[in-house]
Amino acid sequence: MGINWSRSVTKLSEIYLRGAKYQNLSEGDRVDSYYQTVWQKSAAGELILDANTALPTKDPFLSNLGHLDPDWRLGVQNKFKIGGFTVNADVDGAWGGLINSVTIEKMWWGGKHPKSVEYRDAEYAVGKPIYVPAGVVVTGGQLERDINGKVISDTRTYRPNTTAVNWQTWSQIYPYQARVTESESKKFANTYDRTYFKLRRLSVSYDIAKLVKMKNLKNLDLSLYGYNLYVWKKIPYVDPDFGNDSDLQDPSARYLGFSLNVKF
Repeated sequence: MGINWSRSVTKLSEIYLRGAKYQNLSEGDRVDSYYQTVWQKSAAGELILDANTALPTKDPFLSNLGHLDPDWRLGVQNKFKIGGFTVNADVDGAWGGLINSVTIEKMWWGGKHPKSVEYRDAEYAVGKPIYVPAGVVVTGGQLERDINGKVISDTRTYRPNTTAVNWQTWSQIYPYQARVTESESKKFANTYDRTYFKLRRLSVSYDIAKLVKMKNLKNLDLSLYGYNLYVWKKIPYVDPDFGNDSDLQDPSARYLGFSLNVKF
């Protein structure tokens, strides 16, 4: 058995102009820090919605949602025998990190996401919006921030949202126009934990020369094999093993085959 484990973290150690930033990064930040546009939230983390439209508002400051690279990677290669069969199995994967999926965003926007049909028929039946987004509406107070977006004071007050919104409009805005993590909404998330483990290769071989009696035949190895047979992952619909899903991802390919090795 062979086991490989690796971890790599790169940080920005110094910026020449003290107090300045390099792009969105500050000194000490990971260089793979994921700064993105998010929706405005209350101090308690509730989604803030417009009192008239019930739609969310983008936060004018980028937020650091985490880091893109995995915390660590693991690979396991194993070979063993069961009776006369030889089995080779390779498993590898990664733990941690974030991945945003443009594929999932486009599925919501185009009405192709499996959950995008949830309120469609009911809305058509009554002829008006029926979906009431979970969130709050600002009723008073004020939010004050510094030039970097850090909250100085927040005296805002809220009430629960009670306004319904057109389902198609919501589907084309909330999960599409800003980053939504799993912790914010499991249903509408477009940014996920990158963790996955994949059965990369599995092969089973047997020397059928033991069954076939031929003169001068030393070995007749028959092997059945497969690649990308199974993956356990946290992000749906796409394969995090392919890297960042920044431009629509095709489904992962699974390969099956056999080989026959003859030795005289």
